[in-house]
Amino acid sequence: MNIVNEMGNPTYKPETKQDLKELVNSDSNLWELDRENRRIRFKYNNEILENVQDVFKQNFPNINMDESTPQGQIATFITQTINAGIGYLENIVNSFFFGGQGEFLDRWAFSLYRLERKKSCNSQVWVEIQGVKGTKIPANFIVGTLSGELYSTPNEYTIGDNGSVLGYFVAIENNDYVAGAREITEVKTRVIGVERVTNPEPALPAISEETDAEFYNRAVYFGSTAKNASFRAILANIAQTQGVKKIAGLENFTDKEIKKDGMTLAPHSICVSVLGGNDVDIAEAIRKSRSLGSGMNGNITINLANAYSVTPYQFLRPTPIPLYVKVYINKNYNFLPINFDQTIYTNLESFVEQCKIGAYITPVEAAEWIQAKTSGYVVDKCEIGVTSLNDCEAEPLKLRLDQYFTFDIANCMIIENTEPVQTFPDIEKQTIVVETGATFNTYIPVVMENFRVTTELPQGFALSQVDIQFAKDNQNKELVSQNKTYNYRGSVLDVYRIKV
Repeated sequence: MNIVNEMGNPTYKPETKQDLKELVNSDSNLWELDRENRRIRFKYNNEILENVQDVFKQNFPNINMDESTPQGQIATFITQTINAGIGYLENIVNSFFFGGQGEFLDRWAFSLYRLERKKSCNSQVWVEIQGVKGTKIPANFIVGTLSGELYSTPNEYTIGDNGSVLGYFVAIENNDYVAGAREITEVKTRVIGVERVTNPEPALPAISEETDAEFYNRAVYFGSTAKNASFRAILANIAQTQGVKKIAGLENFTDKEIKKDGMTLAPHSICVSVLGGNDVDIAEAIRKSRSLGSGMNGNITINLANAYSVTPYQFLRPTPIPLYVKVYINKNYNFLPINFDQTIYTNLESFVEQCKIGAYITPVEAAEWIQAKTSGYVVDKCEIGVTSLNDCEAEPLKLRLDQYFTFDIANCMIIENTEPVQTFPDIEKQTIVVETGATFNTYIPVVMENFRVTTELPQGFALSQVDIQFAKDNQNKELVSQNKTYNYRGSVLDVYRIKV
């Protein structure tokens, strides 16, 4: 197999998995395959230092490049920097050449970032326990729903002065059931002093074991958990925690108080917002990498003890904000696809699911997300809001750091565009402009054989259909059978140009 040409440039491009396998198993002047450890190793270790030293000698022929000299140490430092960069790429290459999945990805992530794949996690919910002040709630305290779904807490709690305490609970069974708000009302573990329980917010759905793509993206995005006192290391440690679904954060490294994303941060402090996970586990994750003297902000405080003192650790638990959406659509044909509304609902659920804590979203993003996963109709535009369907607008929305979007089918309205057809009698200009709010679905009389119709669409609109017919003469008395219909689907930001 020819891998490089006479000039040393790559000439082989693998087209199949078999070709790729042959390429990996063929040693070259660039790499070799360590079959025992199933690892590709670049051939660079013994040559880079010599090449760096040669550069010095070419410019200073009589220079002493011994490692004990300053110039020798500089050459060694340059070599180490180059080797570190190549070593990083070597790890990336290995993760992909060996499938980039399963055990090999696990080894790559742990070797490079000290990260481990997160296992599946049952549904999580925060339950308010009401009763007598000072009542101790033991670990493994169980509550449930009238339908028989059971939840247990791994922590111990004490009912506060206000007669209640909010506790973290996990479903005992791993299933798809998600408890709605105020559905958990049954006390299954009898404790004197406990009067009633309820869940103010809906439960979080069960989380599947982290996929290869999710694991790889987390490793690359958050980086290593072992970088001491790095804010990214704090985020990485929390993201590694079992049950954590979403995470966001802010850092104030200045000497002044700052306000951002709806939060006020004291000088030299951090603010981390976490959805999912056990409060105590999250506090432990912060302790692993937070630098001494760094302040914390949040609405949750967990006290962790060491041999000498008790330290409070703070972080945010974000509040769910329902997203209301109006979707305006146009049919591509004379009918809409079966279950088109369910498809839109599903696409909106996945759109909201990928939104981060404190997200900034636009109506165009929502429309593009729906359009990219559908066919048979065109999404003209979307309007979004956070209070009701009546208040939806074609304006962006920005959440605070202590908020995240949720979606319910009841908060979506699908509207089929029924506005009057727009006609364009002035064909001489050969340019048709679709005005905001208009639909384009019209018959255009044409009196020339060679022409071009260009549609200039405003942002947020897409062309659904154009019917173009040729006239037999300039009087346009008789239409010939040379009909052409152009159906367009795609991004709502596209501008379509039609040539006939």
